[in-house]
Amino acid sequence: MRNAWRGGYSDEIPLTHEFLSLMLGVRRAGITVALRFLEGKALIRMSRNQIVVMDREGLKASAKGTYHEFRSRKKDAPPTAH
Repeated sequence: MRNAWRGGYSDEIPLTHEFLSLMLGVRRAGITVALRFLEGKALIRMSRNQIVVMDREGLKASAKGTYHEFRSRKKDAPPTAH
C-alpha cells in the first residue's frame, strides 16, 4: 500500500476495523472475521489501529486474481477532483 506521508511503500497500514468497514460499506464484524482469517493464514498481523502485511505474495495469491484486476481498473479510471 502506498503511504504518501512516508514517501514510499510500507507493509504497515494504519487502519481501524471501523474505518475499513466504512470504506467498504460492510459491517465491522465482517471485517474482523476476514482479518482474523487472513491472520490465521499468517498473511497479516493485526495490532491496535494497524494491519501489518506479513506475506505480500501470499496475500495477492489469496485474492485469486482480483488484485491485478483492481490495479488495472484503477489505471483506467478518470482522475478524481480534489
